[in-house]
Amino acid sequence: MSYLRSSREGCGRYAKKPNESDENPSFDDDTSIPLQDQIDNLRAKISLKEKYNKALLEEVSETNAGAATMITELTELNQKLREDLQHELRAEQFAVKKALRSYRLFQLAVSEKDAEYVINWLDDKIFDACKTLNEGLHRLRIMQNKLQEAETQVIFLESCPVPGTEPWERKAEDDRIALESAIENTKATRDACKLLNNKYREILVFLKGERGKWPHMMANMERSLNQLKKELAGLEVMLDDANRFRDEAFEKMKLVEEEASANRKQRRGQMNKMKKSVEKALDANTAKYQTKDNPKERTSITGRALDHGTSSTFGQADSTMMQQKVQEMKVKQAQVLDYEERANKIVDIMRVPDLRYCPKRLKTVRKVTEVLNEELALKEEMRQMQLILEHFRYTGIQEEEEFAGKCVEKEQEIAKKEDEVQHKEKERHLKGTTACDLRFSLLSVEEMFNQGKKKPLGRKQEDIRLMMKKISEKVQGLVDSVEGLRKEFPEGSQPQRSYAAYVKLNVHARLVRVGGAEEVEVDDDSDPDADLIDSKVPNREELKSRSDKFYAQALLRKGIR
Repeated sequence: MSYLRSSREGCGRYAKKPNESDENPSFDDDTSIPLQDQIDNLRAKISLKEKYNKALLEEVSETNAGAATMITELTELNQKLREDLQHELRAEQFAVKKALRSYRLFQLAVSEKDAEYVINWLDDKIFDACKTLNEGLHRLRIMQNKLQEAETQVIFLESCPVPGTEPWERKAEDDRIALESAIENTKATRDACKLLNNKYREILVFLKGERGKWPHMMANMERSLNQLKKELAGLEVMLDDANRFRDEAFEKMKLVEEEASANRKQRRGQMNKMKKSVEKALDANTAKYQTKDNPKERTSITGRALDHGTSSTFGQADSTMMQQKVQEMKVKQAQVLDYEERANKIVDIMRVPDLRYCPKRLKTVRKVTEVLNEELALKEEMRQMQLILEHFRYTGIQEEEEFAGKCVEKEQEIAKKEDEVQHKEKERHLKGTTACDLRFSLLSVEEMFNQGKKKPLGRKQEDIRLMMKKISEKVQGLVDSVEGLRKEFPEGSQPQRSYAAYVKLNVHARLVRVGGAEEVEVDDDSDPDADLIDSKVPNREELKSRSDKFYAQALLRKGIR
C-alpha cells in the first residue's frame, strides 16, 4: 500500500516544469486555458483517481485478509507453546518429586557420593532446566511481539478511511474545497502584485520627476522633528523627576512605618509593664483583705467552740464537727461541679477531646492569629502600594496621552503643509506647462501661416499683434467646431470596440493534459506501443502483482517467513 502511495505511476502523468529564465517575466494566467480543456483535464483526473481508489480498496481488503490469517496462525502457535510450557513444567515437578526415589540416573550419579557433590549435581540439572525454560519464554515473547504488531497494523488499517465510504468522500470534498480556495487566493495575490507593481512604477516616475522639489520640505520636517525631540527630552526629564519624587516618597513612608512599628512595640511593652504592676497591686490588696476578714471568722468559730466546749458535752462537740465536715464536703462538691462545668464549656468551645489538648490548641490558635495578622498587614501594605502605583500610572498615562495628542496634531499640521506645498507646486507646474504649450502652439501656427513666404529678418510689433489676432480667430473657430461635434455626437453614443482580439494570448507554460502521452522524438524503427508504455495507467492485474510483491517483501523484512 505504501508502494502505491509513494509511486506516481498510477496517478497520471505529471506535467514538466517550465525552464526558469529571466526573459519576458510575466504573471501566470490560468484564465487563458479554454473551459472545455479544463473540463477534460478534470474528468481525466477524476477517472484516474477512481481507478487508483478502486485498486487501493482491493489492496487494503487483501491486506486485511492476510493480517487476519497471520493473527490466527500466531494465536494457534502461542496456544501450542503455552501447552508445551505447561507440559514441561509438570514433567519437571514430577521429576523433582520422584528423583530421590525412582530416578535411576540420579541413583547412579550420587551413589557413594558426599552431600556437596549431590548438591552441585542437582544445581547443574536445575540450571539446564532453567535455560530450557528461558529459551521457551524468549520464543513466546517474540511471538507475542509479532502478534501485537499484527494487531496494531490491523487497527491502523481499520482506522484509515476506505475509498467509497462517507468519511473518504468528505475528506476528498474538503481537499477539493481547500485546493479551490488556494487557487482563488493565488489569483487574488497575483492581481494584487500586478496592481502594486503598476503603482510602484507610477510612484517611481512621479518621484523622479519631483526629485528637485522637496529638499526644503525635508528641511522643515527635520526642524519640526528636532523640536519634537526637544519636547520629548523635556518630558523625559519630568518623568525622571517624578520617579525620583516617588522613590523619595517611598523612603519616607518606609521610615514612617518603621518609626510607627518601633513606637507600637515600645507602647506595647509599657502597657505590659503597667498591666503586671496593676495585677501585682490587685493581688496584694486581695491578700490583705483576706488576712483582715478570714482570721476573725476562724477565731470567732474556735473561740465559740472553746467557750461552749467547757460547758457542752462531748456528744454536742462531735455533732458540730460532723456538721462542719458535711458543710465543707458540700462546698467542695459544689466547687468540683463548678470546675467540671467550666471545663466542659472550655472543651466544647475549643473543640478538643480533653483538657490536656487545650494548651496545644491555644498555641495553634496563637500561631494562626500571628500568621493572619502578618497577612493582614502585608495585604494592607500591598493595598497602599497598589494605590500609589495606580496614582502614578494614571498621571503617567495622562501625560503620555497629552504628548501623543500633541504629536498627532503636529503630524496633521505637517501633512496639511505638505499637501499645500504639493498643490502649489502642481499649480505652478501646470501653469508653466500651459504657458510653454501656448507659446509653442502660437509659433507653430505662425510657421504654418508663413509657409512659402519669405521670412523677414526683423518683425514688427504690429505684425505680431495681427498674427495673434488671426490665430485667436482660428482657435475660436476650432473650439466652436469641437463644441458642435460634441453636441452632435455625445459621449457613449458610439459603441466601444474591443481590442482584445489584437492582443496575443500567452499560453500557460504548464498546460499539459493529465494522462496524455509524453512528447518524445519518434524514430523510424520505434514501436508506438513501446513508446507509450510509460504513459499507460496500470490495470488491475499489475496493481495486484505489485501489492503481492510488496506484501511478501514486508513479511520477509519483519522475519515472519
